[in-house]
Amino acid sequence: MLRLNGPEKWYLVLGCVTSILIGGMQAAVIVAYTEMYDILPISDSQKRLDRTS
Repeated sequence: MLRLNGPEKWYLVLGCVTSILIGGMQAAVIVAYTEMYDILPISDSQKRLDRTS
């Protein structure tokens, strides 16, 4: 199968690398949103500033 796709192997490699990068970016965004929504319910403003800085 790889022998048949020899001319396109770099497209396959590029596609795999970009898929890994995009998947990692989505996970990072999820973590960032979770941190932001975890800070919102804190009523003490000093604690909120400590968590964001």
